[in-house]
Amino acid sequence: MAGTLSSKETKTMYAADWAANNPLLDEGEIGTEVDTGVLKVGDGTTRYNSLSTASLPKVLTGTATAGAVTLAARAGKITTEALTTAQNLFYTLTITNSAIAATDAVFASVANGTNTQGTPMITSVTPGAESLIIVIQNKHASAEALNGTLVVSFFSVKI
Repeated sequence: MAGTLSSKETKTMYAADWAANNPLLDEGEIGTEVDTGVLKVGDGTTRYNSLSTASLPKVLTGTATAGAVTLAARAGKITTEALTTAQNLFYTLTITNSAIAATDAVFASVANGTNTQGTPMITSVTPGAESLIIVIQNKHASAEALNGTLVVSFFSVKI
């Protein structure tokens, strides 16, 4: 399904090792060169050395209010409002974004901003027509609620 969260493996090697091995990456599998930052996405039929290099977009920043932010960029770093999400509950971040298409592959991560407790984890990333929805769950093992801001980073790849 286009536009859904995938569990494809990301492989990393040095550029010289990629060139020497020239492996075949599965469709959607990502290969990165740790020394150069080059990123390539496999198609299941083309060897690594012949794949096109994916361009990483400029990262823009924004601050969410009530779970929403507008950002027109293929990559972003969003600071949430202060959260008090309880254990096993969800926070939904809706990004209105004219640079995102429903067919994009979107990769996201979450880190603590001012938050010092709870265990925030991304549970879904759903690109849409000019929008992106990222759902984060507090997966802490005890009843510890989130107590501050999170920083959500994302980038999209046109497929």
